[in-house]
Amino acid sequence: MVATAESNEATIDFFWTLFGTVLVFWMHAGFSLLEAGSIRHKNVVSIMFKNILNVICSTVLWWMFGYAFAFGKDTTGGFIGGSGGEADSPYTAINFYNGKFTANDLSHWLFQWAFAATSLTIVSGGMAERAHTYGYLLLIFGFQLITYPAVAHWVWHPDGWLAARGFLDFAGSGVVHTVGGFASLVGCILLGPRKGKLEAHNIPLVVLGTFILWMGWFGFNGASGAIAGNTMTVGITLVNTTISASIAGITTVFVMKMISGKYLVGEMCNGILAGLVAITAPCNNVTDWAAFIIGLIAALVYMGATKLLRVLKIDDAIGAFPVHGCCGVWGILATGLFDRDVGGFYNPTGPNIFGVQCYGILVIILWTCVLSAFWMGIAKAFGILRIPEKVEEEGIDHHYHSEPAEEFGSGGCLATVCKY
Repeated sequence: MVATAESNEATIDFFWTLFGTVLVFWMHAGFSLLEAGSIRHKNVVSIMFKNILNVICSTVLWWMFGYAFAFGKDTTGGFIGGSGGEADSPYTAINFYNGKFTANDLSHWLFQWAFAATSLTIVSGGMAERAHTYGYLLLIFGFQLITYPAVAHWVWHPDGWLAARGFLDFAGSGVVHTVGGFASLVGCILLGPRKGKLEAHNIPLVVLGTFILWMGWFGFNGASGAIAGNTMTVGITLVNTTISASIAGITTVFVMKMISGKYLVGEMCNGILAGLVAITAPCNNVTDWAAFIIGLIAALVYMGATKLLRVLKIDDAIGAFPVHGCCGVWGILATGLFDRDVGGFYNPTGPNIFGVQCYGILVIILWTCVLSAFWMGIAKAFGILRIPEKVEEEGIDHHYHSEPAEEFGSGGCLATVCKY
């Protein structure tokens, strides 16, 4: 009976992880629509192309070496995996048939692949409308070769050096969002601002993309832990995720109303995403009131970071850095404060992890920025980081693609709003 119960729990966890993988993968549709709606019509096909490129290239790279570096055997003292003399990634299926891997190992590979690809998608949005495809391909290679796998290993592998020191990031505020957000910031700085009048051309797509992302977040956060015998934690995770997103959206839209006199739907959508990013790290072990506070502060962090970028004249096409980079940092810090077991507010004089969270996120930021600058610096040196000025003025779609964005929706309502 015990063996049967354990087998049933393993099966339930397996399908829960696969279900979560589907939801996380579905987030690419949300990112694609959000980014397409946030940029000018003349570059919509280009950003769709880059979103697909993210997924298919990340798959091959994750299979070849990414997973091994992130979750393979570690003999480096917690720095990176894949050093155990075994092929942890390219031959996963063969090792499974040889009895070296279980079905749950394969579901873990797939779930973590979806996370890796999602982090990279954040970068494409911030750099939209002026990044050259060749330079972006070089960034994809560097990102999935070392930038992301190393951070994932530090935090989520049992031997990782940050994990060994008690650093907590349940579902990726730091590993996924901070890494993607700061890589995007480096790209935006090196690329420089876009030319011409800048405005979102399709708010319906932004809203639809936001709802799809919110839906995907239930898999992103909810499936980061086992469900069999642990349904209460999963329930807490999903409730906290929903509360944080909602209060962040409410705060953003009404603060922006006081500032601008208008109800700005695009800003409200980014506020929702800010709340989702911030709650991703602590979602499994904070109270509902803590989730409310975390989401409220996330909205303020997002709006403050957006204002800072404007002052510094850094052009971030979709707000990738304010939403993912800055609110990812806040999520890590919030974990160190609000975690019910080891948070600073619960153990002010005893052992808590706030200090670990602080230096851990600083190291992640430094690592991401240096490596991103390295790969994109190479691309800039070879003249393949930014598209030519003529191409940018006339539109990337016109020069590099032969599928106009107005065909999207086959002539229906989406085609109409996409065109205008």
